[in-house]
Amino acid sequence: GQAMYIPSSSMEPTLQIYDVVLVNKLDKDIQRGDLIIFKTNKMYDGDKALIKRVVGLPGENIMIKGNQLFINGEVYAEDYLKDPNISDFGPMVVPENEYLLLGDNRNLSYDSRYFGTIPSQQIIGKSILTIPLSSVVQLIK
Repeated sequence: GQAMYIPSSSMEPTLQIYDVVLVNKLDKDIQRGDLIIFKTNKMYDGDKALIKRVVGLPGENIMIKGNQLFINGEVYAEDYLKDPNISDFGPMVVPENEYLLLGDNRNLSYDSRYFGTIPSQQIIGKSILTIPLSSVVQLIK
């Protein structure tokens, strides 16, 4: 495993800036809803790890329209979003062995809508535990 801190608001309200997540690097069984840590050379020259939520699985048709996420034509409820989506996306089919990853703070997240889907080999691991900043501060004191 590995500990990583959250540097931005792209995953709010689920993850706050400076929260710490523990990453399981061995679990590669990726499911919708997982929080995935990955690197991509499409952003930051591939030197920084990012965290986003798995929304689209390989072979699925994904679309955001009218503030709703559609997966294979069916509405998918997203109760973890900070705010409703303000822009439409897709439709697109997620390529084999790749995933569509989006931030929970959808309107302020630089994610697969901008840099595309992420191949499975670029996935570092899955977030398995979040330690809120307030808890980290208490530990330091």
